[in-house]
Amino acid sequence: MSEDLNREGLKALYEKALSFLYTDEGPTKYSLKEYNKIENLFELKEKVVLRWLITRTTGRLKNEYGVKAITAARESRYRCKSCGYPDVRALHLDHIQGKIEDADFDCLCANCHNIKSRKYDWTGKPR
Repeated sequence: MSEDLNREGLKALYEKALSFLYTDEGPTKYSLKEYNKIENLFELKEKVVLRWLITRTTGRLKNEYGVKAITAARESRYRCKSCGYPDVRALHLDHIQGKIEDADFDCLCANCHNIKSRKYDWTGKPR
């Protein structure tokens, strides 16, 4: 009986993680503690994205990113908004207006993010 409950609990955590990753209406927070229990069930790319999002939505960077960050990532379908580059290991969440409170985000690859960052400083003003 206990094993069935444990299996059901893990299944619920897995389904929540999939919803966190892939659905626009999914949860906007997912704890690292929950993720660690089911980490072995994911492909490498999913692991990268989950850790990336968890850090920014419930982890140490939540105050700098939060819900708007996961919304931007989901809307981009984890691709660079500028060039469409699909490798999640190179994706950044760009503060569109600079690092201001309640900023909006774009999902950009490292190259596009660096190019944009050379045009504008961290306050969003042209260089």
